[in-house]
Amino acid sequence: MASGLAADMCALISNAWSWWWEARNRADELWRSILTVMVAMTIVFSYATSVKKRHRRDVQPGPPPGPRGLPLLGSLPFLRPDVHRHFAELGREYGPIFGLRMGSKQCVVVTSASLAKEVLHDHDATFANRDVPVAARVVSSGGLDVAWGGGGRTPPTGAPCASCARASY
Repeated sequence: MASGLAADMCALISNAWSWWWEARNRADELWRSILTVMVAMTIVFSYATSVKKRHRRDVQPGPPPGPRGLPLLGSLPFLRPDVHRHFAELGREYGPIFGLRMGSKQCVVVTSASLAKEVLHDHDATFANRDVPVAARVVSSGGLDVAWGGGGRTPPTGAPCASCARASY
């Protein structure tokens, strides 16, 4: 099926371009064939990519809307020193929940008290298993304290936080 479709597409492109190519270059059939195959592959690849993106959007939602950032830096260069006011303005523009990239990490910002309650209280198990940043791992003995110890991770001593574990020796 796919090879027949590709052959039909190559024949269609070859016939459509034949008048132009023969007027330009009668001697070089190899270049005409290569160009035809390249155009056909580009069309097939573009179609497959668009179908894949459309299917992925149907399966799982993307991140919440938010400002576009730079590659590798995200929105960090655009944040102002008064971050709380800046987030309030972005909340008015994008809604009470929006996303932005801080470096290579996707962050979700909640600017509504009712949404914050829902996120932190009703969906606490979902958000407890977040990644521990490198700085927090250093400060909190590998991320095993109350702030970062969600999802059932506890220190080997069974204490609720790393400082309690050190004090129990």
